[in-house]
Amino acid sequence: MGNNVLSLAGNVATLVCALGCGGQAQSDERGPEPASAAPAGVPGRASLAPLPTMAPPAAGAAMGSRGPRTPRPSPPDGDTAYFPKDAAANVLLANCGSCHGPSAPAATSGGIRFIGDIDQLVATGLLVPLNSAASPVVQVMVKGSMPPPSSGLPPLTEADIGTITQYLDNPRFWPSALPPPAISSPATDAGAALPLVDAGVDGG
Repeated sequence: MGNNVLSLAGNVATLVCALGCGGQAQSDERGPEPASAAPAGVPGRASLAPLPTMAPPAAGAAMGSRGPRTPRPSPPDGDTAYFPKDAAANVLLANCGSCHGPSAPAATSGGIRFIGDIDQLVATGLLVPLNSAASPVVQVMVKGSMPPPSSGLPPLTEADIGTITQYLDNPRFWPSALPPPAISSPATDAGAALPLVDAGVDGG
């Protein structure tokens, strides 16, 4: 009984000393541990290194982007047919340029070596604005005779033909080919009798 009381009294004294020292009971023989040391009682645990700082994104760069986008060039002023016209010319050159392009041999060109020049095709009547069905170039493509099967080239797809016909048939791209608007005016009949006019009652 006496030993238990002495042991309890010793533990209370140690607790009071720990509270008076800021909650830490330290031995006089052990110096303060450095801040980067591993916590006591956890063997083999290393301190964590600070996270590297990331450089801020460049000005104008969006998060997750692959870099600045190159803006699509705008059509020249007043030329609303710029991109559709280029698309139609590219279809013609890709499918017919080997025989009718600028560098095609004269023997296979049939006198047509300007297949990529939309303006010249229109000037020669091979393409008819606002009437793709009457355009000779479109007609041979729809029939499948151009490119000829002997050339080894595949026939044009419906999408390729549609690129040309939609450009040709759109009035937006051919304002000068539209008929002039009709001018409405009252009909004048020179032989019509003049309307009667009531001049009033006589003998007023």
